[in-house]
Amino acid sequence: RRRGVYFHGGGFVAGSVGMYAGLISRIADATRSWIFFCDYPRAPESLFPAGHAAAISACDYARHNGPNGPGAASQLFAVGDSSGGGMVFAVAMHLRDQGRGHLLDALIGLSPMLDLTAAGSSYTRCATTDALVSAQSARQCAGGYAPGIDSLDPRLSPLFGSFENLPPVMLQVSDDEVVCDDSTSAAHAIEHCGGKVELQRWPGLPHVWHLLAGSLQEADEAIVRIGAFVDRESRR
Repeated sequence: RRRGVYFHGGGFVAGSVGMYAGLISRIADATRSWIFFCDYPRAPESLFPAGHAAAISACDYARHNGPNGPGAASQLFAVGDSSGGGMVFAVAMHLRDQGRGHLLDALIGLSPMLDLTAAGSSYTRCATTDALVSAQSARQCAGGYAPGIDSLDPRLSPLFGSFENLPPVMLQVSDDEVVCDDSTSAAHAIEHCGGKVELQRWPGLPHVWHLLAGSLQEADEAIVRIGAFVDRESRR
């Protein structure tokens, strides 16, 4: 009855079950849970808010349905990487504002992209150490998925939303990623609101290094820490 919902990265245009199956299986083992993979619709065929709407529905479904049919979850956490990590927080904020914040018990962001305006100084500081994401690509994500929508909208850039009354949060990010400041700024905002957050910064690792689990020690260790976090929150 412990369940998770996974929102994958890919800038709202890419990502698949096949690409993430290995990582999700390892997280499921570490957390001793069933994980619902949300294969949300992507751009350019489906534009904002189609992906977010599917993610919200996935949380509602997973809370009330398990692998063997209907049944309430004892614990439901949301986890996502990169743009999917941003979706975790956008969905949690929406559920809270709709009076359904109880659906989620914990939030986990893996190298989450929380600011599609790319305003953080790490976008400049880490421009030469992050081979996967850049300020330009972050802004292209917003333009491709949500044309005509201000990137300051918290549904796209949760960093500009309210972090009050959210479930406990874990953030894992590398110091060498352009999205590093997204996580550090979010952690400060959560602490300022009196919320609970664990920020784990790792040196010298690529964007979403978790996908290298099985061949990279730091990826394996990060997943072990996710399991420990979910265990701690299940006992509260």
